[in-house]
Amino acid sequence: MAQQLDLSTLNGFEGMPAGRFMMPMANDERPEHGHRMPIDENHRFRKHLVRLMMFGLMTKQPVSFVGPAGCGKSREIPQFLERINQAYEFVSCHDGLEAADLFGYERVRGGPDGSGVDTVYIDGPVLRAMRTGIPLVLDERDSLAATVALSLNNVLDGLGYTIPETGEHITAQEGFCVIGTSNTNGGGDENGSYNTSNVHSRSTNSRWLVENVDYLTAAEEENLLKSLVPDDRIDEEAIECLVKFATATRESAAAGEMEHPMATRELVQTVQYSMLINSLANAIGPAYFNKLGSADRGIAESHWSLVFGTDEDGS
Repeated sequence: MAQQLDLSTLNGFEGMPAGRFMMPMANDERPEHGHRMPIDENHRFRKHLVRLMMFGLMTKQPVSFVGPAGCGKSREIPQFLERINQAYEFVSCHDGLEAADLFGYERVRGGPDGSGVDTVYIDGPVLRAMRTGIPLVLDERDSLAATVALSLNNVLDGLGYTIPETGEHITAQEGFCVIGTSNTNGGGDENGSYNTSNVHSRSTNSRWLVENVDYLTAAEEENLLKSLVPDDRIDEEAIECLVKFATATRESAAAGEMEHPMATRELVQTVQYSMLINSLANAIGPAYFNKLGSADRGIAESHWSLVFGTDEDGS
């Protein structure tokens, strides 16, 4: 089965000649179960990320986006899948997840006639996606324990999965693929910013096709923030200054001067909160400053003063 996608209709693909690409899909109609995210008409797609997702869908090879926290990589995947009305299973990975949380587990329950007990196997998100033939999204996959990540190797290779408790072998249906995100490339945290990331084996890391993700460009972030303001309640110059401030924190982080640069997510939070309280200067605290340690906060406040001026609230 296949579905047509006109890439020229996606924000971020302006100027691309209209043309339809055939995307392999497992279902004529979207299943009722699975993760959903409301479509954001203002979301701007990044071509290199969409291309890799399309490759993963078409070839069933595992693909992953690696980049800093809050740069939009986790949002890109469901926004794209929603555009093609594709169901998917979504797993928020963390160090406490075990293989049973991914694949499933046995459960004892009462028999249907009320006498005796039955032992049944409850599928986890990996097997649900494989049986249904829909993508599996592993968000923050580098937070999985290394041994749990290893348990996915046969699935990533397209070899299916055999349930140890029952002996049943599951072969993924057409449409299944694995898409991941992470803050590191599986080699562990190199700068102290992502201490929940784990070191995965070379055999696991080599199975993924990886695309690096950075923050949006200044112009792209400005356009994103302006799209959030329905009635010019925040003037364009203030938005441009806010992006300039975020860029300055990122440059300081790149120079090793601070650990927590301002993410795109925090820019959005600042603008959204400022529209309620009518002040960028008061919104920046909950959205960014109050999350920082004392050293980072001092540097960030210095950047704010340089960009906005000590008495400028940007509202």
